[in-house]
Amino acid sequence: RWGFERATTDWSSLAADASIELVDVATPNHLHAPQSIAMLAAGKVVACEKPLAGTLADARAMRDAAARAGRPTFVWFNYRRCPAIGLAWKLAREGF
Repeated sequence: RWGFERATTDWSSLAADASIELVDVATPNHLHAPQSIAMLAAGKVVACEKPLAGTLADARAMRDAAARAGRPTFVWFNYRRCPAIGLAWKLAREGF
């Protein structure tokens, strides 16, 4: 219906699938660290939704896993260039 070739409810099976090169971790926040670390260990490129991690320890573990994997990683910042956010930032800086 949505054009996906297949689906799974077992995220760990994605790590073992060599045909998957990039994983977008868009699960509940408490799962970001274990899923991202597992995917990096499997050699996947990892995109992670915000917030990256719930704790500093998780963020550091994710950073270390990315360094070991040597694969591209990124965090989605969907509001980075949003005009409304830019205006809010400007208004806050002006004291409004």
